Amino acid sequence: MDVSLNSISLSYVSTGEYHTLIMVDGDVPAELETMGSPSTPHLHLLVTNIREGDFSTGDVLRSYQAPTPPNDAPHTYYFLLYKQTGGQVSTTSDDVTRLYTSKCDR
Repeated sequence: MDVSLNSISLSYVSTGEYHTLIMVDGDVPAELETMGSPSTPHLHLLVTNIREGDFSTGDVLRSYQAPTPPNDAPHTYYFLLYKQTGGQVSTTSDDVTRLYTSKCDR
C-alpha cells in the first residue's frame, strides 16, 4: 500500500493555518522494543507545516513507511493531526528522534 499525501484532505481549514500530521504505531510488542514502545512509538510518517490543508505544501520529515506488523495479533496505527497554533515551525527530523523511533530491525 502506498500513501499519497495529495489524496489526503482537510475540511474547515482557515486561511493561514498550519498543521502537523503524524502516523505512529504504539502497539509494538515488548520483544521488538528496538522498533518502538508505548513510551517511544514507532514513527511511520511525519509532515509539518501543512499550509491551509494542502498536504503537498508540508515539510516531510519522515517519509511514509508502510505497516509491517510482526505477528497476527491486533495492531493499531494512529494518525495524529495537530494544529500549529504558532504558525509555521522550524523542525528537523533530529528534533523528533527522542520522542519516536523509526528504526526497523525486521
